[in-house]
Amino acid sequence: HDLSQSSPFDVFESSPDWIGIRLKSRQLRAFNAVDAILYHFFDTDSDLLRAILLGNVDYSIFHDRNLLDKYLPDLQDAQPLPIRLPNNTIDMILYNLEHPVLRSTEVRKAISFSIKKKEIEEKILENQGVAASGSPYETDSDFYPKNEGIERYNYSPRRAMMLLNQDGWQLNEDEIFAKNGVKLIFRLAFKKGIQLEHRLATKIRHDLNLRGMEVVLVPQNLSELKDNVQRGNFDAVLWQHQFEETNFAFYDFFANPDTSFIKFNNTTFDLTYKHLMSLPEERRKQEVDRLQVIANQKCIATYLSFRWYLYHVFNTTRLTNYYDTQLKPIDEWQIKKRN
Repeated sequence: HDLSQSSPFDVFESSPDWIGIRLKSRQLRAFNAVDAILYHFFDTDSDLLRAILLGNVDYSIFHDRNLLDKYLPDLQDAQPLPIRLPNNTIDMILYNLEHPVLRSTEVRKAISFSIKKKEIEEKILENQGVAASGSPYETDSDFYPKNEGIERYNYSPRRAMMLLNQDGWQLNEDEIFAKNGVKLIFRLAFKKGIQLEHRLATKIRHDLNLRGMEVVLVPQNLSELKDNVQRGNFDAVLWQHQFEETNFAFYDFFANPDTSFIKFNNTTFDLTYKHLMSLPEERRKQEVDRLQVIANQKCIATYLSFRWYLYHVFNTTRLTNYYDTQLKPIDEWQIKKRN
């Protein structure tokens, strides 16, 4: 609500459940085009879908194809369209590297080896995505490390147990790993209200519980989640991020003190980055690979899967040219004339 004079729009009405904005410029408010938008806020994607079915929402975005497929016969006036996400849009578990349990590299590796990523690809994403392979870049990306230093962390409960035993963890009478009287337990935060996020978090908890690691799920709204993450008030978080194919994207996300909430601190990693900065542009890619290998060996994140699509749902009785590859609602969409 704290808008500067240079803002292109005004807030003309609001409540805890919605906010209305209107463009200031008369030139932009062309005849029959959108000049104002009401954003409605919903607690869950199920609530949002019901509002669409009732004709109370003209446009929204869904993450979950399952939910739309369930109600597809009832979406008579709504048209769902899959829009390709940018490459390297990855779901991952990010760790608080200062957490008393999760600061152990062996524990983080054991978590990674205990999750059945192939089942996420097949049963949760329904093959509308692909399992990750030890890097936040897809395997056909130029920024996927092309050497043998990357561990893909494919499902291997035997390796998970071996790592935990080597680190001093043993199963107690409750079949939970413990070390020096401390149980292997942590909180996993995720965005609440989105069924796909809940299913992913539940899948992770199920797989880890089977391997003697206890996970407490903590659903949080997006603003609360972001605030806690930025302040370091989390154990682990289910997070989605799109990694650009640049020489600095990986460092900026995981280690840059100005942009990273992970703040990975490792001498070899830092020296490699300094060396990267001293090289000409055409020679930097090899050092980016090295950065990934170092982070991979420390398992500072568990890479789960790449999603391919978001599902944009339009009320076709209200919007005429609703589909545009850039999805520019104010510039492009036209409202149908009323009688």
